[in-house]
Amino acid sequence: MIALGCDHGGYNLICAIKKYLDEKGLEYKEYGTFSEESVDYPVYAYFRSSSSIIHERALQVRLKRLNDFRGMLYRVRNLLCSLESDGKIIPMQVKALRRRLNFLMIDYIRQMWRNKCSVGEINHWMSILKAEGLLPLSDEWYSWKYGLVYPVVNAYIRLFI
Repeated sequence: MIALGCDHGGYNLICAIKKYLDEKGLEYKEYGTFSEESVDYPVYAYFRSSSSIIHERALQVRLKRLNDFRGMLYRVRNLLCSLESDGKIIPMQVKALRRRLNFLMIDYIRQMWRNKCSVGEINHWMSILKAEGLLPLSDEWYSWKYGLVYPVVNAYIRLFI
């Protein structure tokens, strides 16, 4: 599939290109503009096409970033579990690691939102994290910011996950 897009100055050229593509039987999707009326907008048709290389690359980068973050969450959780099972651990170390894990969970949820995950994707990953015991967040009071965020996250999990 070929993505077509132009501003008002390229409208006649796009019409000629569409005619050529139709004659050759090639598929295309047009992203505008659709007349010679003056319009000025950034070129984004190629990125918006789900078959474009740029779109695919952006998706791969986003997924890798989120997978790396999720991997870090699991490593911290596994370290915490191994330390808790070891009888020679200082309770403050466990508390500090548990605190770090809870803050990382909040960061991960924020990263999903920043990386333009859909609500369905966010719910999917949050349900997996809940099934693996990483959610809901601890109700320990770590800081005033955490105190504001954890009730919202936990309420969302109880209502929607």
